[in-house]
Amino acid sequence: MILFLLIICGISLNFSQCDIIGEPRIRCAPTGITVTIETDSPFKGALFLRGSADKRSCKADFSAQPSQNISFEFGFDDCPSRRKRQIVAPRGMTMSSVLVVSYHGSIITHRDIAYQIDCFYREENSKVETMLAVNAPQPRILSDEPKLPTCDYRVEVTGGKASAGGVVTSSLSESSQVANVGDSVMHIWTCSGDAPSDVYCIQVYSCTAEDGGADTVKVVDENGCTTDGELLSPIKYKEGSMRAAASSHAFKFVDNHIVYFKCNIRITVKNPAGECPINNCSPGGSNGSVSRKTRSSNMFDHPFILFNRKSKIINQQPEIFAEYNILAR
Repeated sequence: MILFLLIICGISLNFSQCDIIGEPRIRCAPTGITVTIETDSPFKGALFLRGSADKRSCKADFSAQPSQNISFEFGFDDCPSRRKRQIVAPRGMTMSSVLVVSYHGSIITHRDIAYQIDCFYREENSKVETMLAVNAPQPRILSDEPKLPTCDYRVEVTGGKASAGGVVTSSLSESSQVANVGDSVMHIWTCSGDAPSDVYCIQVYSCTAEDGGADTVKVVDENGCTTDGELLSPIKYKEGSMRAAASSHAFKFVDNHIVYFKCNIRITVKNPAGECPINNCSPGGSNGSVSRKTRSSNMFDHPFILFNRKSKIINQQPEIFAEYNILAR
């Protein structure tokens, strides 16, 4: 009888005399279950998952270090749980385990509590969106301004006739410096250089004949039209080149054998159709109305370029000298 009482007392000494406050808290993590329990006095029992009590990784023994706040994580890899897949909405996987709170730690008594822990891992098809604003790379400006054409103005005594296009087809006479009144002469304007003729056009305008003093006669107006057909024929432009020509008969001022011809040349850019503006001048070079095709917005005037041509007109032996002066502003 005494021996039996000692055994009973010995067993009772191992029981934890505490109660659980509230419900245990669980946290379902991707790798396992974390259980947290709060008691009213230090707990010196054990926590384990049913079916895995013999695994140290699946059992938490607090007999050596009693605590009122106990927590332990049971890993899915070490402590197998029952898995149940749910194929109806909501789709997912349920991981089920039975947690046993054992007050003794080694045996199951009527005071022990078991909790079924279900962790549901939902499957979900989510549409995610984001936006990325991508700016086009900023263009680096590469620009170039080709040199404008260099222009020349010549008055030549002709040994032949001009073609319908106003360009001399017969050879010019040898470089003589003198013409007689009434001789056939050609006024030739050319622009050349690196500037491409398929881009630029030229227009001759505002030409005068001067004696070097006070006498001045306008032979081409500001619109590029000749003012008097007896002094200068209408200016003809050769298509596809920066060349223009007009014919006349040599004339001179009274009591002066030197005639100075001065002209302005306007350099423009062809319109999008690749065409140059056309002068619609009245017949015969009279001072009638003048109309021109509308100039393209990308055309520009060359800085005012003035070409001088000095010719000597006499009634004696041909003897010529020529002088070119290019004035710019």
